[in-house]
Amino acid sequence: MTGVVKSVGKCALLAGSALALSISAASAASMAKAGMDKRVADLEREVTLLKSQMKSAMMAKPADKNIQSGNSRVKVTIYGQVNKALRVSSSGGDTEVDVVDNDGSSSRIGIRAVGKIDKDISIVGWHELEWQYNRRSATGAEGNSRIRARHVDLQISHKSAGQVHIGQGSIAGDAADLISLGGVGHVFGTAGHAADGTTATRGDETGVSRGWRTFKFFGARENRIMYVTPSIMGASIRLSYGQNDSFSAGLRYGGTPMGKGMRVMLWAGYRQDPNDHADGSGNTDTSWGLSAGIAHAASGISVSGNYSAQRSQGSDARPTAWFAELGWAGKLIDAGKTQTAIGYGKFNDDMYLDSQQVWVALNQNLDAAASDVYAGLAMDSGDAANAAGDASEKRDDVYIFIAGARVKF
Repeated sequence: MTGVVKSVGKCALLAGSALALSISAASAASMAKAGMDKRVADLEREVTLLKSQMKSAMMAKPADKNIQSGNSRVKVTIYGQVNKALRVSSSGGDTEVDVVDNDGSSSRIGIRAVGKIDKDISIVGWHELEWQYNRRSATGAEGNSRIRARHVDLQISHKSAGQVHIGQGSIAGDAADLISLGGVGHVFGTAGHAADGTTATRGDETGVSRGWRTFKFFGARENRIMYVTPSIMGASIRLSYGQNDSFSAGLRYGGTPMGKGMRVMLWAGYRQDPNDHADGSGNTDTSWGLSAGIAHAASGISVSGNYSAQRSQGSDARPTAWFAELGWAGKLIDAGKTQTAIGYGKFNDDMYLDSQQVWVALNQNLDAAASDVYAGLAMDSGDAANAAGDASEKRDDVYIFIAGARVKF
């Protein structure tokens, strides 16, 4: 009897265990199915979302892209601009109409190739060509067209040690007198005031400079080696030595030392060329310049100014130039930012050149087309020697109107 009871007990225990296992398996299967259903539903929602995002991306404006390089380890970018303008100039009752390449901001094309050696060191190859026909600064001159290398440069950069440039490119003091926070320097002002230096003259005076001179660091480029320090609180120092024994130093600063609402920029430059290779006179030329600007973000008002001077061994001329500009920038229309400025500039060489210029200019950004349209009006009272070298003859005032467009890519 006892044996029978034990047998029955064992059978009951086995049956209970089997029933429990069956219930557990069913519960686990049910839970697994519920989890799988939820995951499938989540995946379906994610797929629907991705499809919607892809559709929106395809309908949206395509993002800017880099040109595909023949070497996947190098990032290559092509960029440039075309800048053409119509200029009307009047002097002494005579009027000239010219279509010019505005070399206040010249037409150009460039290629940059950037490779990373490691997280801190990069190497850059840089080609930039300037293509101009009937350039603004030499209107009326014979053969007024040119293709020239602005940059054929190799650059090695280290995040903590700075940059070394080798090849054709800007010198350390380049553009020391070009700050224009008004945003119209390519029309008149810092760059534009010199751009009409050989135009708007009449009769046998065509092509004779009216006194607006280009100093030896303004747009100066040569075959050189240059070192640029890392930026420290917005400031960096530049030093360059040219193949023809010229030396240049520069200081650049940009920051907000008075708070985010006030932007300040300051550039300074010095250059000495012991053989004046630019003009071939064999004399030592020394040039220096300073420009600065301050802009108030909330109001859009800016003030800019510069001073530059040059000394040449063997010449009595001591040219100096300065300018002051009051500008405003803001968004008047949806197309993009509007920039306008009025200014006054003066050039004198302590001999017979004494030129003054007053200007007003406007630049309108067209963001959707990556373009600018601009216009400006200036009066130049420049005196200069005439074609026969008569330093006593005073020039008539020149009135210049220019309007153009700059398309960037």
